[in-house]
Amino acid sequence: MQSPNENRFYELLYLKLTGEAGVSELKELELLLQTDPGYGLLYDQLLKPEPALPVAETEAAYMAHYVKMMQAKPSVPETGAVPAPVKRYGIRKMLRLAVAALLVLVAGVALWMLAGRKEGLTPVKTIAATEHGSKSRLVLPDGTVVHLNTNSNLSYGAGFGRQTREVYLTGEAFFEVAHNRNVPFVVHTSEADIKVLGTVFNVRDYDDESKMETSLLKGSIELALTSNKERKIRLSPSDKIVIDKPAEGKSSDPRMVRVTNINVADSVVLETSWLHNKLAFADKSFPEIALDLKHQFGAVVIFRNPEVERYRYTGVFDDTNAEDILKILQMIKPFQYEIKDKEIIIF
Repeated sequence: MQSPNENRFYELLYLKLTGEAGVSELKELELLLQTDPGYGLLYDQLLKPEPALPVAETEAAYMAHYVKMMQAKPSVPETGAVPAPVKRYGIRKMLRLAVAALLVLVAGVALWMLAGRKEGLTPVKTIAATEHGSKSRLVLPDGTVVHLNTNSNLSYGAGFGRQTREVYLTGEAFFEVAHNRNVPFVVHTSEADIKVLGTVFNVRDYDDESKMETSLLKGSIELALTSNKERKIRLSPSDKIVIDKPAEGKSSDPRMVRVTNINVADSVVLETSWLHNKLAFADKSFPEIALDLKHQFGAVVIFRNPEVERYRYTGVFDDTNAEDILKILQMIKPFQYEIKDKEIIIF
């Protein structure tokens, strides 16, 4: 028998798939994903499927296509036409059946993948994800608290908290790791593996940024570069490590690595300002700030003035409105801008 929460999860997922979910339904769905990581597995496999077996991919693609087909207005014979209310009910019912069938398929594929881990298949991961402008607070099964910044993804393998405590991060997250001397906590990013026993630290590693950053507030961590597992760096409180990523299409080994100190401006720790709904910059280039605006607001910044593109800024701003930030930056150093939908054009 399905629980009320499970029934509601399927209903909200149906509304999202069919494009009928409003803001309140989307927020409710996000809350369910946060409170029960099990829903995250189905959600992620359905909307953002990882590469799996070809048969599973084909079946999932077919069911997704079927759902889209069901959204289209059905052809009705000229004679014996079905009344509109009945037609709407029939479409909704068929959509629910299609979504349910796809969820059952995905769950079966997930179990199959788990059974095949020993044969080298991709392990199943439970995903917590945030969109532009949203943040999440998660409590992992081991008691570790994770604050996930906007436009970020966190995943961990089945069996987390028992034999292993390994998570995979894309984007930015603040970790308060529960102490467990026997099972170290490891954060995997594109550039490094970060090993801890119990500590407080921030990690930033967005795919579209040219560097990865880790800032340690409490405890100690050991960082091993992905490109060179033998190269390990230990950080102490207030240390910050910056790893430059190679340019697209190029391989740079060894990576450029810099160890500096955590920045503080106006009594705000820049590296964790996002926890307090702030965007904080310390001598940060305008293109880097543009990426912050993209992550927070989903806005793409296009520079049409090379001179303005070389501007650098220092300051602390509320992260509630992109245009308010632009106006303040504009007062510090002059430039013109125009906003078109999700594009910000800088002149």
